[in-house]
Amino acid sequence: MLDDLTRATVFRFLQDAQGLSSLEELNRRFMGAVQAMGFTGAVYIRLSANGQALPPRPVFGEPPPGWVDHYFANNYARFDTAIPMSFQSREPFTWSEAALRGVDRKTDTLFGEAFEWWNSEVLICPVRGINGGLSIVDLTMERGRQLSEMERSTAHALASLYAVAGEGFMEAPAPQPTLEKALTQREMECVYWVCLAKSDDEIGQILSISRKTANHHIEAAKAKLGAGSRANLAWRAFALGLVQPPLF
Repeated sequence: MLDDLTRATVFRFLQDAQGLSSLEELNRRFMGAVQAMGFTGAVYIRLSANGQALPPRPVFGEPPPGWVDHYFANNYARFDTAIPMSFQSREPFTWSEAALRGVDRKTDTLFGEAFEWWNSEVLICPVRGINGGLSIVDLTMERGRQLSEMERSTAHALASLYAVAGEGFMEAPAPQPTLEKALTQREMECVYWVCLAKSDDEIGQILSISRKTANHHIEAAKAKLGAGSRANLAWRAFALGLVQPPLF
């Protein structure tokens, strides 16, 4: 249950958010509303726009120093189960719930480091329809906290309005570049399995082709996408929308 003071703080933000004059004021008022509910921080991230996936970089809000660089340096988007869950779910969910979906050891590594780095649990609130795509608002909170359905739905409503109002102060994301030469069907199949961290031998077995042929298709895809490594190939394929997030 929300007490009277918290309800009043939440209501004031919901009432005033779209009339605020700056992103700084929006951030301040939003943090006042979510802190009244026991959250400690917020980060807004675009995941897709104009029908294409985007690198999950914070647009506004304050992630812990160094985390974003660490995340991308380790290509953690390939193993971040919160990304496909955000596309699949219309309801908020936590990092702990996303971590349980992992089937790769690197997913365990990602969330283990995230919990330590952020020193928090995170409630992820998907927000649809902005710039024709999907965004999320990450709300940090004390680890081990159990949220009621009312708290989740209230946080989701606040986050959704925060995202919409905040985008009003930002430039729309630039369209992603298109490929000069499209991937063949076989190259697409190989790239998909590269995104799931399969080796040339494994891809060959899955597709009933030789290891050498699998490697040939992967190298051809790397050349077309301008990727210097398999990790970069996976990320380029994801960012260009060649690999759909629910399958990534």
